[in-house]
Amino acid sequence: PTSKAKSATSPAAKRAKTASPAKSPKSPPPSTTPPNGWREILDIIRQLRETRDAAVDTMGCERLADPEASIDTQNFQTLISLMLSSQTKDEVNAA
Repeated sequence: PTSKAKSATSPAAKRAKTASPAKSPKSPPPSTTPPNGWREILDIIRQLRETRDAAVDTMGCERLADPEASIDTQNFQTLISLMLSSQTKDEVNAA
C-alpha cells in the first residue's frame, strides 16, 4: 500500500497562522475641554517665571546644536538632545 505524505503542519497551527489579530476596542477621543482654573494656574506660572530662569531657558534642546555644524548635523544633534531630555536633566544634556 502506498502512503500519502502527511503535512507537518497541524490544522490548529494552520488556523493560528491565518487567524487575524484581535482588534482592540477603540478608546474615546480625548476631551477638548480645559480643566477648571487653568487660566489662573497659567498666570501663576507666568508670575513665577518672571523672576527666575530654569535650566531649560539657557540649555534647552533647541540651543544645544553646534551653530557651526551643517543644518543636517544640527537637526541630528537636536533630535538626540530631545530623546535624552526625557531621561536626564538639561544640565547633563548640555555637558
